[in-house]
Amino acid sequence: MLLFTPGLSGAQGSRSQDAVGCWESSRVLGPSYLGIDPRRDPRDSSFRVFRLQDSGQVSLPLTATASLWNANSAWRIAGDTLHVRIFTGLQGWDVTLRGSGALRVGSARYLTDAVSTVVMEPLAVRFVRVPCRAEWPTSPPLSSRRSMMPVHFLHDVTTPPRLLSASRAVMAMEPLRDNDSTPRAPGALRAQFVINEDGRVDTATVMDLGNRSRHAPLRPALVTSLAAAMFSPALKGKRPVPVLTQWWVTLRP
Repeated sequence: MLLFTPGLSGAQGSRSQDAVGCWESSRVLGPSYLGIDPRRDPRDSSFRVFRLQDSGQVSLPLTATASLWNANSAWRIAGDTLHVRIFTGLQGWDVTLRGSGALRVGSARYLTDAVSTVVMEPLAVRFVRVPCRAEWPTSPPLSSRRSMMPVHFLHDVTTPPRLLSASRAVMAMEPLRDNDSTPRAPGALRAQFVINEDGRVDTATVMDLGNRSRHAPLRPALVTSLAAAMFSPALKGKRPVPVLTQWWVTLRP
């Protein structure tokens, strides 16, 4: 389990205030070590702009599906070094920066709990201060059902979650199996979300994977329907654990 505490000492107050604000990275710091998708522009700004907040949290103001990132990302000052963790709980980056004023220089180390044979060396990175726009959120949208336990993948658990009850707005729900991308019902949405150890959905993690535009808003009916769903929790041995899952969700018209 990766731990990162955003706490700041009183002696670091002036330096921490100097770091608060919006920053643009010289490289993409998203879910992949080599960029979001090699078929897209590697300069994609949605994973290059970060807002460091007074609370020690970090938000991604240009990424519409950033709830999981916002809830797990943090920053802190240690001596003359700025540490920024950009993280989903499963993957992300540890950034170490030095400098002052509007320019910080350092390195970014990729984080993942997946087993890989690829050597992922730290990458050089620069953070440049940019103006925060009025329409950008000032605080990350945290879920009222946020688990304090590390999130697992399905292949890590002994027993997968099982749907017990669903909202009346849901016509059908079925888990994806073996990365099958063919929906079981016409109009089914491919939804990804975390089911916490209490069997409830962490609504801050809901993503519509069939929506090709990362900037399009989620359907409110999808989020509210999943919030009302109840699952038997995933088990690792005999212990309930949060798990990242994908389901086909068909909503009533």
